[in-house]
Amino acid sequence: MKGYGKLTILLLVVTLIAFLVKNLYYQNRYYNTAKQQDGIAKVKAYEKVILSYVPFSPLGSKAVEELYIYCHTFKKDDERLYCLETLRTSIYQIQNPITRPYVEYLKKIDPEIAKLRALESINWEYSSYTMADYEKLYNVQMQVLNYDNKPSDFWSFIVVLSLIGWISSVLLFIWRANDKKQILLYSLMFIAFFSLWIVSLYKA
Repeated sequence: MKGYGKLTILLLVVTLIAFLVKNLYYQNRYYNTAKQQDGIAKVKAYEKVILSYVPFSPLGSKAVEELYIYCHTFKKDDERLYCLETLRTSIYQIQNPITRPYVEYLKKIDPEIAKLRALESINWEYSSYTMADYEKLYNVQMQVLNYDNKPSDFWSFIVVLSLIGWISSVLLFIWRANDKKQILLYSLMFIAFFSLWIVSLYKA
């Protein structure tokens, strides 16, 4: 049993290392691509760098900073808004219960997005809004942007824990289920962890 337990842990560690190495490879690849691109293509390349997040990787923080600066080189409001919204959604997509990477940029990004959205509403061809409505529109947009809809930290942790339990129960069933008692035990473990995983995905 101890040998199988060590093998399971080793497989999990190897999988984690492979995942981090893969992300580092793609971070470097997309970062070099971003340096050679312009316009929206450059924005999308930086987005891929950020989404290939690896803790403590300097490329991720460089991509966020450089993309934030690059967003302000767009002369058209709609292009600048697209760039800032891409940066914002990228940062939100890599949040997790343990770390909160690059959230300090949201304090700078959100007011700029709210401003551009408010102006977009006023300048829309069929809009009845005027500049007198700017402050109201800006405040509405800030409320939307500040709405806390991030996943529950507790249930996010349970998602990971139950997934590990589910995979482990499958491996144990394959390697250790030699009699009816063990078959029943690992089958119940499989059902319990799988059910918990589904519930935690919904709750998170």
